[in-house]
Amino acid sequence: QRKGFGKFLISLSYELSKIEGKTGSPEEPISDLGQQAYNSYWKGVILDILADSRYKNISIAQISKITSMTYKHIEQTLKALDLIQYDSAEGYQISVPNSLIKAHMDKKKRIAMDTKRVYVRPADARKIRWFPYHAKLLHKRDRKPL
Repeated sequence: QRKGFGKFLISLSYELSKIEGKTGSPEEPISDLGQQAYNSYWKGVILDILADSRYKNISIAQISKITSMTYKHIEQTLKALDLIQYDSAEGYQISVPNSLIKAHMDKKKRIAMDTKRVYVRPADARKIRWFPYHAKLLHKRDRKPL
């Protein structure tokens, strides 16, 4: 517990979904602790994207394409973080306060600097060597060796 194994497995499942070119989600029904782990993962990944200056005006569909998360889970996470705002002229928009991004980045930095904490890092897509049979046929992806 609290070592990052759950987030590693969640991140691995999403990396495999990216390779397949599909969106992924947890198996239903999900336990309370499983829901908590996924909510934490989704929050972290979405905030990482929103903190990236390359993605200033990003849509939920674009986040889904980048992360392989379902539209539903991205929308739920953005609502839970109170980041979806309605403007009568422009409709719904993602609005991210700088304080939230700063707090998220500070937390990541604190975790990285804690040398006493044993923590498993999320899956690294560059180190995954797995091809589903149908992906070989459909995508013929060329993976570069490390």
